[in-house]
Amino acid sequence: MARYGLLISFVCALSLLGGAVSVGKAETLANGFKYLVQRRAESQIVAIDVWVRAGASQEEKGESGCAHFLEHALFKGTTHRKRGEADLAIEQLGGIWQAGTGQDYVHLYTTVVPEALDSALEILNDLLGNATLPTEEIEKERRVILDELGKTNADLTNRLVARLYKEALLLLPPGGTPETIQHLSREKLAAFYKRNYTPYRCTLVLVGNVTEAQAAQSVEKVFGNWKTAPPKEEPLLPVIERISASFVDVKVPPQDAAVAMGWNAPPANSAKMSACARVLAEVMGSDSTGRLALPDLAGTNVLAQYTPRRDTSLFIFTAKLPVSQEALPERVTRLEAAVLSAVTNLAKQPVTALELQYAKRQTLTRLRLDAETCLGLSHLMGYAEVVNGQNLSDLKQTIAQLSTKDIQEYVLQYLLPHQRVVVRYLPDTGGEK
Repeated sequence: MARYGLLISFVCALSLLGGAVSVGKAETLANGFKYLVQRRAESQIVAIDVWVRAGASQEEKGESGCAHFLEHALFKGTTHRKRGEADLAIEQLGGIWQAGTGQDYVHLYTTVVPEALDSALEILNDLLGNATLPTEEIEKERRVILDELGKTNADLTNRLVARLYKEALLLLPPGGTPETIQHLSREKLAAFYKRNYTPYRCTLVLVGNVTEAQAAQSVEKVFGNWKTAPPKEEPLLPVIERISASFVDVKVPPQDAAVAMGWNAPPANSAKMSACARVLAEVMGSDSTGRLALPDLAGTNVLAQYTPRRDTSLFIFTAKLPVSQEALPERVTRLEAAVLSAVTNLAKQPVTALELQYAKRQTLTRLRLDAETCLGLSHLMGYAEVVNGQNLSDLKQTIAQLSTKDIQEYVLQYLLPHQRVVVRYLPDTGGEK
């Protein structure tokens, strides 16, 4: 049975770039379909991971939630397979289909033994290019997606970050909202599918016991006949310039009193500055480590986050009022001031060489751990490709070469107080708006 997981790119993609291995450039078929191969001869499996630039950022007016809905609906029948047959076919090969949705992508992935590679790719090709989107199955899956969103929205940090992205970058959550999912029609889904599920929007990553020659032959055989229209140019979205800070207050139940603060951050293709953001998030840390480990922030679960994206991203801080404190609006305001003070202090007391050394080591260690498994490495490679980030080796080198001067340049360019967007969850017994 397929396992679906909404990959909230706001939160979960923080470790999706980097690594300690050298990989080649993507190869491209005549129809625009890309693929990357990383051989691990000692492995007993091959990770299959396809990334489609069909995420929430590709949704047009009235399509919010289409990307996430299609992540589920692809498995509900094709022109060659009925509902459940793609799941059964991959299980017979020893794999399980899994999937996730983010702002910039949908990706489907599994692992199989090398002998099953061609068969698994054929199933994948069927899912990507031949989904029938039967109406009755869409209605069944709508309930599943609404339940999934309910679980996602139960997490306070998810809600805070989603609201911050909406206010700062005008982006809705990559999974859609209960309201948009409830009203999506099959016609909307079919139009989004036809427009976005094309060869030139796909990047397939293969990691494991497979050679480049074997992969080239298999990919050409399976995906080479997939027809496509010429690709449309996709310019990067312009950066929203702010001349003053922006504030949004939301009344919530007392137990949800919290604050989120965000600054525009560079896209993944701004190699040095993107790397600076990753390392600086490690410098800032949380209420237990780094510069955020302050008495005024103790017990707040404060956390610094940066998620590289194809377009402008955000450098985010989230913090929750401790349960030991009575939930009062003025305490949320003081919490906000404490977080802002830690950020503005970066300009007054620049990151030291010792802090930078530690943060770089921690960042690179996380990346090495992420790349240990075939599937983990395929995620790193695919995400980097889909957001126009550096390949794994180059990113590792960029991080290693960062200086305190680079970090200070980032602070003075991207983390000025007047450039922030603040979302305050203020306690109110009347409930959330």
